[in-house]
Amino acid sequence: MVRSMTELMEAGVVIEKAVNCPPLDVSSEGRWLKVPPLYVDDHKGTLFRNMVAYEQCHPKCRPYVTSYLFFFDGLINSAEDVGFLHHKGVLHHCLGSNKEVAKLLNGLCKEIAMDCGESYLCKVVHDMNAYCNGSYAWFRAGLVHHYFRSWVVGISTLRAIIVVYLSLIQTGFTFVKDPKNLNRPFHHDLIHCLLLLLSHLFSFKISDENENNIWMYSI
Repeated sequence: MVRSMTELMEAGVVIEKAVNCPPLDVSSEGRWLKVPPLYVDDHKGTLFRNMVAYEQCHPKCRPYVTSYLFFFDGLINSAEDVGFLHHKGVLHHCLGSNKEVAKLLNGLCKEIAMDCGESYLCKVVHDMNAYCNGSYAWFRAGLVHHYFRSWVVGISTLRAIIVVYLSLIQTGFTFVKDPKNLNRPFHHDLIHCLLLLLSHLFSFKISDENENNIWMYSI
């Protein structure tokens, strides 16, 4: 399965326009994905459908175009994905809206069965999925998706981080009470005051256990 442009960019995959290469020459290296530019107009839909039908009707014909269209079908799930590809210089169209392009490319391979092992892009898809399943990419994708999905959400996240940071500073100065009495760097006292809660909880737990043991011994 090919992940969409939104998922790939959230995971940190860098997509670039490949130059001076054949139209179907999609390559990958690490988190870098290079895709030759695709130009979509009013006649490309008919052309692609005829080429897919030709490859499906001839068993000895390698399904290069079908694999290529399956790859783009996976990359594009919405008009936003089309906009991302257009911004990267990979996809150009003259259909009027990104939504029309997404609808066209998602319908080219509809109801077509294809063996994934026959795809010449099998290694590319495997490399991208292997990177996205890594711990760093998984953590980054979750962070970007939930807290930096748009500029509004990003500003709200940064504002919350600043508020927490200022609250920590206020807590540290409250713990020290008088900044003139600082004998060590401020971050030592700040870490100390943050660990106070854990130390109190731990001591409270130990004291409870001791009281329970004393109560059992008394019985």
